[in-house]
Amino acid sequence: MDWDSLLDSSRVHGIRPQLEKLLTRVPAGLVPETVFENLSEAIRENLLRQMRSLSAFYQMKESFDIKGIAVIPYKGPWLAQQYYGNIAEREAYDLDLFIDINDLEEIKRIMTTLGYENRGLINRLTDDYIKNELCEYNFEKYDGETRTHHFEFHWSSSRRPFRMRISLDELRDQITTSIINDKQTQVFSHTAELLLVIMHHGGKEQYAFLKQVNDIAHIIADENEIDWPWLLEKLRQYHLETVLCIGIRQANILTGVTIPEIIKAKAMSPSITRMAKRRIRMTAYPVSKRESFGYILREWLFHIRSRDGVELKLQLAWYTFRKVLLPGVVPKEWHFLFYNKKIRKRAVGSK
Repeated sequence: MDWDSLLDSSRVHGIRPQLEKLLTRVPAGLVPETVFENLSEAIRENLLRQMRSLSAFYQMKESFDIKGIAVIPYKGPWLAQQYYGNIAEREAYDLDLFIDINDLEEIKRIMTTLGYENRGLINRLTDDYIKNELCEYNFEKYDGETRTHHFEFHWSSSRRPFRMRISLDELRDQITTSIINDKQTQVFSHTAELLLVIMHHGGKEQYAFLKQVNDIAHIIADENEIDWPWLLEKLRQYHLETVLCIGIRQANILTGVTIPEIIKAKAMSPSITRMAKRRIRMTAYPVSKRESFGYILREWLFHIRSRDGVELKLQLAWYTFRKVLLPGVVPKEWHFLFYNKKIRKRAVGSK
């Protein structure tokens, strides 16, 4: 056993708490003690990181509440507590928050006042491009050069080409309250949480990591809490019904979770099963090869195959050709041709 490789893969896939549980079932003496020490330290750091994120969230939430700004946490510590039963059981490095795009400017002012900043490329993009084409604005806090907090404010689930521009208004009837860290907090229902997980994990990130499949398994384990008519209507609206079935079939194969009866026939179909097994094989790709052109191209092919509707498939195929395939075969000195300069803010004094 290449223990270093196993530890590295479990880190990338975000499943170190699950790996530790699995290895404790192995006969004593077969697993090096250093492996358990590595996993225990990672799990401890994950717990502390999430507790810090929640503490910082409630501090900033006071400022949002004063301004009447709705900020709804999803995934992250909320998903871990509600569906895993313990925030230490799910790895996370940030806190995702859903907002109304109309509140973005006020949120930026509040976060800046609280000492947060954004050091990314987004600072050089025009406001119109950010709001109309992107889906999130991120803030970090640093201790020297060490990042201590990372918050992602989302006003939709993806960039415009993916056509998953769901808004907070569409989700308002799925907002409920729950207790997080002993505090009553507005959160999304099981139904909306599953929808957003499918959009992010499958529609955006192609189920590239085992943690994403594990999330689906935990949410659908209590399928009676899910408003299936509402969910399926939204999935059809955003051409994501196949993406849902692939994710649930993967969860079924890898964790044994029962497939909900309402979608069992489609999720168990030969075509969905083939795509689910291909996804599972892709998750086995070594960490070192995940930046290769071949891997990236296969991920984009999954985008095209998994989304419903001929028009959307053609749009994604054209986008893949322009943004992935062509830059991959054109010399780097010509890559500037693939960037739209109009979306960037002009520096003061520039011509």
